[in-house]
Amino acid sequence: MKVPTHLSVLFLLISLTFSGCFLPQDEGDDFEPPPPPAAAQIVHQNPEMGSVEVLFDGGLITTVAYGNVSSAVALPQGEGAFSFRLSGAPSPFFETELYNLEARVYTFALVKESLSSDKVLDLSGATPEPEENQHWLRFLNLSNIESGNLFRGTDELITLPLDENPSEYISVESAASTQVSFSAENGAPLAIAMGIQIPSGGSSLLILCGSLAGVSISIQAIALDIERLALVEPGSDTVSEE
Repeated sequence: MKVPTHLSVLFLLISLTFSGCFLPQDEGDDFEPPPPPAAAQIVHQNPEMGSVEVLFDGGLITTVAYGNVSSAVALPQGEGAFSFRLSGAPSPFFETELYNLEARVYTFALVKESLSSDKVLDLSGATPEPEENQHWLRFLNLSNIESGNLFRGTDELITLPLDENPSEYISVESAASTQVSFSAENGAPLAIAMGIQIPSGGSSLLILCGSLAGVSISIQAIALDIERLALVEPGSDTVSEE
């Protein structure tokens, strides 16, 4: 049976009315996702200090003990200064200049006065541009060793003494897992780090730590890429003494 034309039009209008209720909405057009966070991480290699509290813009973000590296703390982009105080102290022993935080990692090392007069080494300089199948490594000597060689597998990467401490960034072939070792000038192995990840397009800091007197030389690898870090909330990461 043929449906009258006026009824066909009516059915079409009703169909469009109901289907319109379920059309995609444009509410998300005005939604702007929050800007990506910055991150801060602290290396504590000053045996003359106990636990140190780290603040940004006056608020406590983390506490780190000697020999440890804090988890990366998420911080909103914006302006503020970092400050450092001994745990329980009423005032900081050092405060940085103002930073306008961007979506990258800001890294500081607590070191002996012989390496930095303010006992805080700023390692927050921007890393070089990512390169496919390459990884950027920067070496920092916080040990009392003055000569020797750093190897990746059997390939020599760094020779002590450094022209600059920390070194410039060097580009190495990326790998899901690799071995890094340090040998004394006479070839005796002093430290080996296994399973270090150096992904394509990434960057890391390699730190030689410890003392020959204590026979406790170690190599620490610290990621400098936010996408590789598990970020924690400010104040929630407190590293206790081991």
